[in-house]
Amino acid sequence: MVVKKFVGYSHNAVLERIKKEIGKDAVILYSSYKKAPGLLRFFIKSRYEIIAGRDVSSCQQTRNQEVKPKSSDLTDIQFKLDELTKYMKSSKSNTNNRYYNSFKQYFSSDIAGLYAEKFDLEDEKESFSKVFDHVTSRIRCSDGIEFANGEPTRVALVGPTGVGKTTTIAKLMSVYTYKGKKVSVLSNDNYRIAAYEQLKRICDLVGTEMRKVVRPEDIQTELSSLKTSDLILMDTAGRSQQSSSKLTELLKILEAFNPHEIHLVVSATTESSTIYNVIENFKGCRFTKVILTKMDETVKPGNLMDIFESSEVDLSFITKGQKIPQDIEIADSERVASLMLKREVVHV
Repeated sequence: MVVKKFVGYSHNAVLERIKKEIGKDAVILYSSYKKAPGLLRFFIKSRYEIIAGRDVSSCQQTRNQEVKPKSSDLTDIQFKLDELTKYMKSSKSNTNNRYYNSFKQYFSSDIAGLYAEKFDLEDEKESFSKVFDHVTSRIRCSDGIEFANGEPTRVALVGPTGVGKTTTIAKLMSVYTYKGKKVSVLSNDNYRIAAYEQLKRICDLVGTEMRKVVRPEDIQTELSSLKTSDLILMDTAGRSQQSSSKLTELLKILEAFNPHEIHLVVSATTESSTIYNVIENFKGCRFTKVILTKMDETVKPGNLMDIFESSEVDLSFITKGQKIPQDIEIADSERVASLMLKREVVHV
């Protein structure tokens, strides 16, 4: 008996190969449709795997019905079946792992399968503890904003629309003002009038100076009048990561502002695949840190581990809620891991 595995990106194409190489009498013994794991599915096509077999003596037996299979033939067939059984067992997903369903409560299917296989320990508490330690080690955090010496620290916030940049600017401005820093704000969000008015009201309440800049050449003029500031925050308009023209426009603004730090703002409620796309497309802006917003609104914050397992990003802040300035905190790996696994690990 001939047993062979065929792989291809089209089911019909694989069947045609089977007919051509083994014959029309081939029997399908096993078939599966395999997707690339995690974010690799954006770069690697899904594929079909089919195992087919054919008894090479079938034609001879058809001509001579009295021919009986030799014992060696039966042994060979049994060997092929044993190999097929082993292959099918090895091809099973991690869904049979005892911890897979538990981990899937907190993470995506891909990450749950990865952790279920990697941390398959006898003691469940020990297994979860190892996962917590691993998640903590994968989440890289920076200490908020690092202040420059001898000049105002310039920090720009960039990101797609609707992720909460303006609200985050308001929180940062309030926090650092209360810490005794002289904070100024530049707004380049020329698309949403309400956003500018909202931020202006908060600046007036806190006593922070705010300026509106429309063109890149306006920025240098405003910066020259804010030399006594400790921190200058720039609020930029949300731009789609798919629009190269909008990103080019943003680059001109950033070049004129010449920031010490650029923080990419992403929402935790966004699908991990979209966040990955945002991170990749905003790399041209040379962002140095990432702010995760709306951590209180996401049902499964552990889905973000798809990003931390596949990208090297540094978290600066996380936000949880709309209250200003309470609902923002400097990112801490244990704190973020505790939110993902819903553990009571809190840092003040």
